[in-house]
Amino acid sequence: MKTYIVFPDDVQDFMPVNDMLLPAHEFSKHGAICATSEQFFNGELITNVKEADTVIIYITIKAEDQIEKFKNLKCYKVLRNVDPAKSDGILFKNDLNLHRKVNFNCMLIGVCSERNLNHLAKKGVKTIKFPHVLDFSGQPSPDDVFSAKEGDIILSGQQHAKFYPVRHRLGEYFLHQEEKYSVCFLPHPGFKLSESRHKFIGPAYINLVSKFWAGPVGTGHADGFHMKFLEFAKAYTLPIGNVPSYMDERAKNLVLQAGIDESDSEMEKLIFDLFSDKEKLMERIVEYSEILKETNGLQVNVKRVFDMINNREYDVIPK
Repeated sequence: MKTYIVFPDDVQDFMPVNDMLLPAHEFSKHGAICATSEQFFNGELITNVKEADTVIIYITIKAEDQIEKFKNLKCYKVLRNVDPAKSDGILFKNDLNLHRKVNFNCMLIGVCSERNLNHLAKKGVKTIKFPHVLDFSGQPSPDDVFSAKEGDIILSGQQHAKFYPVRHRLGEYFLHQEEKYSVCFLPHPGFKLSESRHKFIGPAYINLVSKFWAGPVGTGHADGFHMKFLEFAKAYTLPIGNVPSYMDERAKNLVLQAGIDESDSEMEKLIFDLFSDKEKLMERIVEYSEILKETNGLQVNVKRVFDMINNREYDVIPK
C-alpha cells in the first residue's frame, strides 16, 4: 500500500514553505511519494496507483483533464485543505465543488474548528484534523534567545482591516507608540518566492522574530491557527491578539489577548502590564513555546495523520 502526495505545479515558488513542502518531506520519511500535478497526472506515477493506495491532493486540481483522470482513478482519495474560505466567506466552496466531481474519501482540515468540521460533516465528508505544524528541532535555548533580544514589538504579515482586524488594530497602535516601544515593521513578502519583497521567509523569518519580545498575530476573519503562532513559539516571542477556537486551552491563556473588543485604554494597560515584568514575560514565553511544541510539532502530527490515513480512521464521521 503506497501513499502519493500531489502538489500544485507552482509549489516550489510558494512562499509559505512550512505549509506544504516541509510536512510533505516528513511524510516522505514514512514512505510517501511526492510529485507535482504535472508529474503525477502526465507521467508514469498515475499508472502505478493500485486500489489500496492513497493519493493526497494538496489544495486542489485545476485542469479538467486531470480532474477527469482522478475521478476515474481507483484508490483512496484524500484532499488536504489549508484555507477554509476565500474572500467571499463561503466555507469550503472550491473543495466541495471538487469533491462532487471526484468523491474524496476524506479531507485533511487545516482550520479544524468545530464550525468547519460540523459544516463538512453535514455535507457527508469524513475529516482528519491537520492544523499547521512546525519542526522545532534545532531550537536554541531560551536563555540564548532572550539575551539577544533587540526590540519590543515586531509587526509582520498581512495588515488588512477587514480580514485581520485585530492584527490591524494592534499594528496601528504600535506604529504610533514608538516612544514607548521599540517597533519593527516587516511587510508581507508576497506568496511567490520569485517575487518576494524581502528575504525573511521560513527560518530567516523565525530568526528575525526571535529578536523581539512580542508581536500581533491574531486569527484573522477565518479563525485561523496561522503559522505565526508556531513561528513565534519557536522564536520565543509572545503572540498578541485573539486566538483560534481550537488552540490548546493552556496556550490560549498565555497569548496576550488584546486588541479584540476592549477599549483603547484597556488595551494599552494590558500591553503595558505585559512589558512591566520581563521575568514573568520570559516564563510565559517559555511555557507557551513548550505547549506549542507538544501540540503542533511536525514529526508527531505527521505520523498521527499518516497512521490515521493508512488505518482509514477519522476525527469526524458524518452521522
